[in-house]
Amino acid sequence: SVSSDLLNDLIIQVKSTKYHLHKFPMLSKCLRLKNLVSSQSQSQEPETSQDQKVIQLVDFPETEAFELCAKFCYGITITLSSQRSR
Repeated sequence: SVSSDLLNDLIIQVKSTKYHLHKFPMLSKCLRLKNLVSSQSQSQEPETSQDQKVIQLVDFPETEAFELCAKFCYGITITLSSQRSR
């Protein structure tokens, strides 16, 4: 799992799983997330509490795929294969 001692400032939901992440590594490597966060912050009132808004990726294929993407954004080496594992 991707974790850090720093407080997270981004929550992404894929299916029923919520990922507590950090904006800098995620948004610097993923333009789609950057656009989603930007459009969400422009369309909503400023946050007045510690509550964070959840970015939902409703069309993301599966949680395992998102975990690989998050690891890549954090600079963790990932291995991809053309073979399907079962």
